[in-house]
This record gives sequence, C-alpha cells and structure tokens, in this order.
Amino acid sequence: TSSGQERLLTIEFAPASNEQGQISHFVITMDYADFVPKKIAIADDSRAKVVLAAPAPHTVKNISEQFAKLYGIADEKMIVGRTLRAIFGPKTDIKKFHEGLQAAVLGKTQHISIWTSKPDMSQMLVYVSIFPVAEDAQITLLMLVFKGGLDVGCSTAGGRSKISAEMNGAKCGPVSSSTTRPPAPREEPEPEVREEEYEDPKDLTGEVDTPPEDPMPEVAPQPEDLEAGAAF
Repeated sequence: TSSGQERLLTIEFAPASNEQGQISHFVITMDYADFVPKKIAIADDSRAKVVLAAPAPHTVKNISEQFAKLYGIADEKMIVGRTLRAIFGPKTDIKKFHEGLQAAVLGKTQHISIWTSKPDMSQMLVYVSIFPVAEDAQITLLMLVFKGGLDVGCSTAGGRSKISAEMNGAKCGPVSSSTTRPPAPREEPEPEVREEEYEDPKDLTGEVDTPPEDPMPEVAPQPEDLEAGAAF
C-alpha cells in the first residue's frame, strides 16, 4: 500500500466478448484477500480446528486436540493425510462444503453450518469457519474452526433415546416394534341427545283452559205427566 504495508490480493481474470460474440479482451478484478498466517493456523490452541491443503482434494495436514475430542478420534492417523469425508454422514451437504472451500481458496473467509457424523454414526450439526492461510504471499492452506452444535446420538446413554435421535434426523439402527406400535385410537364421547320438552299452555299463561259444562237440556212435559198431576 502507499503506507508501505504489505497486503495480499486476489486477482481474477474474466473473458469479455465483442458484438460478434468473440473474446476480445479480459477484465481483471483485484481485491484484498482475507488470510491468517501459517503460524497461527498450526498453533496448538484451545480451538477445534483442522488445517487442509488449499489445492483439491484438500487433504488434512493437521488437526488439533480439541477437534479430536469433538469427534472422538483416538488416533490422528485416522484422518491426517486423508480428506474430511471421514466425518461426513448421510445428512452432510457435500456440495455446500466444497463451495465454501473454493471461496476460501479465492481469499474470502466463509462461515457455514453443516451436518457431520461421529464414528458411532451419531449426527452433529456444527458451525464451521473457513479461513485462507497465506504462506510466501500465496494461499496454500485452509484453516477450519469447528464449533459443536446440536448433538444427536443413536444410543440411549446420556439421556438421549433412539426415538429422539430419529426425530432429529439421525440414521440409527432399527427400532424395536414395541416403540413403533401406533397409539390406541381415542374414544370419542357420544354426543348428548337432548329431548325437546313439550310446552304446556298452562306453563305460559298460568291458567288451565277447561271446556265449559253443557247445561241440562229442558224436557217438555208429556201428556201422561199432566194427567197424573190432575189425579192428585
């Protein structure tokens, strides 16, 4: 820079075409590159980190003690000199992981979350920061720092059940039939049937309607009745 400070740049060349569709020139883009010094990348600190080679296939150069504890790696020879596929599982988004590596190789620090797998096949969601590592003004290594997230185990140890592991996406072994039995159907209460009450008119007026009594019919006197009366 103008102040005499050394900076690492990334330079990209992109072809450009003319009106006839032929490549006529190149567009050069320069930008400051993110990087950490190699001595920091390989330093033994308290972080769970891995150092990869920048060129593909990005073999493992070094792992920290915390990374070995995070994934239960007893011997670093199990992973050093190989790729990180050793911690990939059925839920790992490999494309997303490699896109993060490629962007870091171009000098841009990346932060991604990704599912990984332990040797016991339990799934663990981790947050990974990918830093370019510069050596002799070139990005030759990548430093990956892992932060443990959701740990989904397949065993019942530690209070984690196989059922909860399956619910969170872990690919565990077969579950016993006693745990997969469907729940008994719930008995729905029968609807209450209410009878409609007949409303008596007396309930509305307070009086009882009684029909009027018919008067006694008048009987006309007969002739024999008149003769009998005359005899007396």
